[in-house]
This record gives sequence, C-alpha cells and structure tokens, in this order.
Amino acid sequence: MCGREMISPVGPTQDRGFILLVVIWMVALFALTTTAFVKAVQAHLRATTVQIQSSRAELVADSGLALVVLDLIESQVPGRQRKFAVKGALVTCTLDEDRLTIRLQDAAGRLNLNLASDRLLQALFIGLGASRQVAGVYSGAIIDFRAPAAAPLRASIDKPDYQAAGRRLGPKNAPLDSLEELRQIAGLDGAMIKAMRPHVTIHSGIAGLDPEVTSPALTELLARGYESLAAQAQSQLGGSGWPGEFVVASTKRTYMAEIQGEPATGALYVREVVIELVPNQNSLPIYKVWRRSLGGSLPREFGDAPPPCLAS
Repeated sequence: MCGREMISPVGPTQDRGFILLVVIWMVALFALTTTAFVKAVQAHLRATTVQIQSSRAELVADSGLALVVLDLIESQVPGRQRKFAVKGALVTCTLDEDRLTIRLQDAAGRLNLNLASDRLLQALFIGLGASRQVAGVYSGAIIDFRAPAAAPLRASIDKPDYQAAGRRLGPKNAPLDSLEELRQIAGLDGAMIKAMRPHVTIHSGIAGLDPEVTSPALTELLARGYESLAAQAQSQLGGSGWPGEFVVASTKRTYMAEIQGEPATGALYVREVVIELVPNQNSLPIYKVWRRSLGGSLPREFGDAPPPCLAS
C-alpha cells in the first residue's frame, strides 16, 4: 500500500471547473459581441431611415419646384393668373400628406451687384444701418472688385488694400459669379454681407429694380437709404414713389425660388434654384443655380392646416 501511487480524487473536479470557466467566458464574449452587433445594426438602420426620410423630403421639394416652373410657364400665356406670387412672399400648401413652403421672386426685385450704381448700392447699405461714409466705402469696394482692370478706378491702389487684408490676389476685376464671392471683397464687413444677401442677386440682368416685384422689406430699406442720400425732391420721384434712376422694368425671364419639402415623417429639405425662362415655348427652362439651400429652413405661412397646392 505504501509503495502504491495515490491518485487524488480532486483532479477531475478541477478540470470540470476550468471548462465551466471557459464556457462562461465564451458566453460573455458572445453576449458582448452580439450586443455590439445589435447596436451596429440599429445605428445602420437609423442612418438608413434618416437617409430615406431626407430623400423623401428632397423628392417633395423637387415636386414643388415642378409646380413652380409649370406656374411660371403658364403665367406667360395671356389671361392666365399666377398661383405663386413673385415678390418673395412665403406660400405654404400641401401635397397629399406632405407640406411645401415656397418663396418665389422675380430676380428684378433684387439689387444686381454686377450692375447696380454707386448710389443704389449706398442706399441699400444705409438702409441696412451703415453711415453714409461707411456705405460709400462698401459701395466703392464692390465697384472696384467688379470693375475691369483697364478701368481707371483706383487700380493702382486696390492691390495694397487687398494685401493688407491678407488677400494676395487683389480684386477680381470681373463680374461676380456667385454671392459667395462677396467674402473675397476687401473692406466688406461679414455682418453686412449676411444682412444684404436676401436683397441682392447677380442674375436679374438689369441695373435697377422693378417696384412691382420688389419685396416690401427691400422697398423700405431703399426708401430709408435714399432719404438719407437726399439727392432728389419728392416731385422728381417716379410714379411708383421710387427715384427714377432706380427703376427698371423686369425682363420677366429670371426667377429665384426656395422650395422646402416636408414629408409627414418630419424631415426637411430646401431646394434653392435660379430659373431662367427661354422665350422659345418649346425649350425647357435653364437652371442657373441648383443646390440645397444655404439659408436653412423656411418658416411656414400657415399653421397646421394649409391649403392644398393643387387646388383649382
């Protein structure tokens, strides 16, 4: 008995305990992996849902754009009435369960930065709160920026001003191609750029404004600015009450539109376009700008029950 090797009865129990511990760890690891996978799937589903809702909102907005373009084309027919006004007022309506908010304006109702005179530019800046002196600086900066290099408009001293502002290339010496170029003009204040953007364009093709399609807000700004300039007596104003030098008839060809699509799901998408109608009735409109709006969402004109967009 003493020479016989003793076998401990504890060995198999230790093996079973070790195996159980491994199983527990594997179950825990599987649970963690499963939880991570489920969370990843949920995040993917949420992202997919948001993308689907955004795509639906974009589709609704572009459907609204189709209604706007059709209305613009039909309004060229004598005797046809517009459904959407062209002075920049908001219109809210519904397409089935979806909601549209539309802002449409004839480009002639905004000040053309490439063609406006010094006095018209100054009137805008004064109306927006600048002093006459500062308004003159702002106006001169825009005119110098857009003027051809060969024009005798202080070309020899413009470049040092731009260099001092950290803009090594100097003024463009050509018309603006987009409103984003306003930030390249030395001497223009960022806050003023933000304030003037809703009232300006580069697409109207005219040097003045048409009072018939100018928004009440811009009309008030210009009246305030022109009063400060005090260049004409009341008797010299045109029949519209505007100074004759500011008044130019619209070509009725170029329009700016913001269309907000809001499906029943609550997503939002705002399409911003500039539409140019072609005189040839067999030709489609030209879109000179096509992008998602940089200005954010549009407020609604009506409450919870706007009228249908396709009401007769």
